[in-house]
Amino acid sequence: MPHGLDELDALTCPLEAGEVVCQQGEKPTHLAILLWGRLGVYRDGHRVGEIAEPGAYIGESAILDDRAFTASVEAEATSAVVRVPADRARRVLAAPEAEAKALRALASRLGGANQRLVDLNEQLAAQRAALGEALGALATLYASAHDEADPDTLRMHVMNTARALVRRYGRGDMTDEPIRV
Repeated sequence: MPHGLDELDALTCPLEAGEVVCQQGEKPTHLAILLWGRLGVYRDGHRVGEIAEPGAYIGESAILDDRAFTASVEAEATSAVVRVPADRARRVLAAPEAEAKALRALASRLGGANQRLVDLNEQLAAQRAALGEALGALATLYASAHDEADPDTLRMHVMNTARALVRRYGRGDMTDEPIRV
């Protein structure tokens, strides 16, 4: 069995852009450790993060919890990782230094996820307020349609209300800021 650098070379896996390190929903067979390069993290096909720090673990929470990967990770540039078989990775991650590093990484990810939730809640509140304004304008228009007997005046009122709504919400996102996920 190889030892030292020979063993590390045997576990090293070069990656080209687009190559998958781990696939969301699959059970882990290995822990990957980034040697160099840049990896994208994707959840349900949406890019949710990036891994570019040499020595970063990829898939450690799935290894520790013995569950499927919660995201896919793929190379975004030429990169290299070390792949450590899952049973061996569990022993490696049990070492105090590795465990502390994994906990710091998980805490950082949790902090980022919490901030994204706060940002999304703020965007949702703005969207609800904008939708309330738009529905209020439409309700006013509907009520005035019953009171207006003159079709030309009604048509003008409808056009003015529609113009104001399109001017304010015409982009379709209902706020001045696009939703970022």
